[in-house]
Amino acid sequence: MSADKLFRQEALQKLASPERLDEAVQINSRGTWIAVTAFVALALLFGLWSVLGRIPSRVEGQGILLLSGGNVIDTVALASGTLVTQGVAAGAAVTPEMTIARIEQPDIALRLADMNRRLETLIANRQQALLDEEQLRQARLSNTKARRVAYEGRSRDARQRLEAYQAQLKRQENLVATGALAVATLQQTREQIELASQDLSNVEASLLEMEASGFASDAESRRLISTLDQEVGKVEAERDQLAQTLSEFGKVRALQSGTLVEWKVPSGTFVVSGAPVASIATGDGGLEMRLFLPPASGKRVRPGMRVDIEISGLPREQWGTLTGHVHSVSDFPATREGMRAILQNDTLVSSFSSDGAPFTAVITLDTDPSAVSGYRWVGGPGPAQALSHGAIGKAKVTIEERAPIDFLVPMLRRLTSA
Repeated sequence: MSADKLFRQEALQKLASPERLDEAVQINSRGTWIAVTAFVALALLFGLWSVLGRIPSRVEGQGILLLSGGNVIDTVALASGTLVTQGVAAGAAVTPEMTIARIEQPDIALRLADMNRRLETLIANRQQALLDEEQLRQARLSNTKARRVAYEGRSRDARQRLEAYQAQLKRQENLVATGALAVATLQQTREQIELASQDLSNVEASLLEMEASGFASDAESRRLISTLDQEVGKVEAERDQLAQTLSEFGKVRALQSGTLVEWKVPSGTFVVSGAPVASIATGDGGLEMRLFLPPASGKRVRPGMRVDIEISGLPREQWGTLTGHVHSVSDFPATREGMRAILQNDTLVSSFSSDGAPFTAVITLDTDPSAVSGYRWVGGPGPAQALSHGAIGKAKVTIEERAPIDFLVPMLRRLTSA
């Protein structure tokens, strides 16, 4: 058998050239080429991203949704008593002077009932006093009339006697002058004239005293009636004040139009006069956010910057984030008093100012007519119901967007300089 038949052709070739110098050398495998290609592609993509891409720089704050142009105001109790709500739930629309609750005041009601009974008694006493005084006045008039007739008769008799004695005195003086009459008789006539004059004076004095007594009695009657009138007026004023406290002050009214945000105390709770019982969000436009930004970074925020808002109770992972833009930013940090005027909630004031006096920004929400809420959401479908004012949320304001290479170059410079 020949050697060609005994060995395979491939084996014979290897024996003829054991160094395999006649074959091409394979430097890289296919897998290596794939890896290199992928690396180069990623490097190119990274290079493009580092130049064309954008990394946002954000400032985070907390805020509350309010109606445009409005704020949160407190409705207070005008009287002390038990709060009873009247079916007005949180989220309901309210109008100015609308009664949203009442204050039960059982002690005032008892005092009012007692005051009404007292007033009825005083009025009855006054009516009886008027009747009694009228009867006394008629009796005094009748008595005065009879006494006046008697006094006038005595006065007439005294005057007649006085005139008669005066005429007699003139005749006797002539007789005494001629010696026809004794002086003693003349003296007796003069004494009679004196007595008549005295009687006339006494009668006239009695008439004056009777008239004065009548005037005094009438004045006393008027004083008594006036005293009763004053007592009735005083009790009526107290009664009216109690009635006003029970009816008007017993109503809890909305001062402005808006939406009832919350009841600060539950129905059936005793409240004191002046205590806040409900919060009402005012305003007549769409929703906006009052955002409170930390003092260290709030000054970097400018109007027009984009804002992403995560509403409490609506997780971002499930519903996405609400978008908006900065409308305005305060020039100076807000005071606690200014925050309290907007929020009407000391807990929120403390929470929003935990890092110091914050800057206040007004955020205009982006609208989306196709969304149930009426506002634009990204990263999720948004809630299936309308947003309500008073909702609390966290917001991130994008203050700038920079290319990644802007961060890389300073880093490389620091490394090379070191």
